[in-house]
Amino acid sequence: MFGRILTQNIRRLIRQNPVVRAVMLAGFLLGGCTATYTPLVPVPTNPVVVRDFSSNRVAIVVSKNVPDYRQLSYVFAAKLGRPYQLFELEHRTEESIQRAVRRMDPTSVIALGHSALDVVSDIHDVDIVYAGVFEESPDHRGVDALPPFTMQLEHWRMMSPHLSQIGVVGSSAIRDRVEALKKAGLELGIVVHHREVTSDKEALLAFRGMVPYLDGFVFLPDETVLSPKVIRRVLAHGARNGLQIMVYSPVMFSMGAFLYVASEPVDVATQIMSLLNSKDSSQPLTRMRTRVNLSQAIADDAGD
Repeated sequence: MFGRILTQNIRRLIRQNPVVRAVMLAGFLLGGCTATYTPLVPVPTNPVVVRDFSSNRVAIVVSKNVPDYRQLSYVFAAKLGRPYQLFELEHRTEESIQRAVRRMDPTSVIALGHSALDVVSDIHDVDIVYAGVFEESPDHRGVDALPPFTMQLEHWRMMSPHLSQIGVVGSSAIRDRVEALKKAGLELGIVVHHREVTSDKEALLAFRGMVPYLDGFVFLPDETVLSPKVIRRVLAHGARNGLQIMVYSPVMFSMGAFLYVASEPVDVATQIMSLLNSKDSSQPLTRMRTRVNLSQAIADDAGD
């Protein structure tokens, strides 16, 4: 009798509480049918206070309160297995977060986003692991911000079998990314045309000159030469010329790009935890999310 009442109460709690539902789901995705939930902290909207001051404490610093980072917090609540405290830059100043993290004296710090990494980089004598940062940091360990290019190009070619010539424009800051893209293209028989530029005007001119020779264009993030004005013009020019453009921003996808590629939050959390439990300097992603502009895909099929 008591067991039946307890089971009914648990089921009612899961139905009524979306946080508990999300935590149970995250535990299922990462650990099989048994969801292991360590109730160290609730899924937070405000900074959380650690009550367990044993070893292996983790400070998690979040650049902004966005859906992807909230999903990461669900997974950490289910699977991290260590006491932790969450700090959001939207709720506190950089200086107050640095002071609070130093007082906490964590074993490790997880920085989610570029702003978070900037804040915690001034904290010394602690293991810092980052994610959601496009430019790799040579001083800290991190999870790649982008899925492997081979995975991206294979998915793109599956939708567009004719894909054989793609272009990319950027500054010297993304040279390593471009080389990785070229290597992936070589493995799949896709030629990558690259123009290195020093300004947004030069980037636009380089793009327009490449368009007649391309099947697709990769819009790698590069704030040094890609202004909002140039981004709009590139997407508009590509759409007028029937060029498929792959982007990494949902906003840019809504402006007319063909393919949107993003990391998958559960995978990001998994790779972060893998780094915490190893001495590896970096960890690649193994999964990705995508969205396709169906109107462009249909038009492309009709053209074939």
